[in-house]
Amino acid sequence: MNIEKAVADVEEACKSLRHNVIVVDDGSLDATFSLASRTSATVLRHERNMGKGAALRTALNALRNQYDILVIQDADLTIPAKQIPLLVERIWSGDSDVVYATRMKGKMDAGAMPRYRKLGNKLFASMVRVLTGESLSDTLSGQKAFNAKILENITIETDSWPDFELIFKAWAMRSRASEIPVHYLPRKGRSKMKIFRHGSWFIWQIIKWYRKTVFLRIGLRRSQEVLSTARLPDIG
Repeated sequence: MNIEKAVADVEEACKSLRHNVIVVDDGSLDATFSLASRTSATVLRHERNMGKGAALRTALNALRNQYDILVIQDADLTIPAKQIPLLVERIWSGDSDVVYATRMKGKMDAGAMPRYRKLGNKLFASMVRVLTGESLSDTLSGQKAFNAKILENITIETDSWPDFELIFKAWAMRSRASEIPVHYLPRKGRSKMKIFRHGSWFIWQIIKWYRKTVFLRIGLRRSQEVLSTARLPDIG
């Protein structure tokens, strides 16, 4: 939403990628939609602002059963799109089902992330590590890749930031997750996040989605154990 200053970068990203690119304009009030429509990307539009999760839901509905790997990329391109092949290759090689770009372990330009946001990101990541056992250092990254076998079985319920819903639902499905350090650039324009309002909301999201998915993960493990111990009857 309202990322007209970054549209030129989106066009450059489209040229550098050999795959289909979909842009979802989430009710922008500036020239984002008209400028994005001039690029080689397929552009979908919400008439009003509905949130990042709603935008992802729109994209997934348009792409259902049409992809093997899907990359979610924030349109501000603070994580350059040229780094997408690194994430895709990790899945394509069979090493991972989900790959998160991590800003916390890669190069970070001066001013790209204020100190209070670094502290917040470290807190959220530590909570997720304790609850899931997954070694994630960046849980709100704007670049992540999913094997279709995982993402096609996830229904996005969160209209705003769906990051923790995605993490915990993929974890519940016993997906193999990994991270790749990436270069993080200063944002063009102002961030929509508010320190206290969104910080407390993110903590609630972590608790909420852990509680909703932990029993699903346990149930899946038990069903796998039953299958692994099952024996075919002797024939003749």
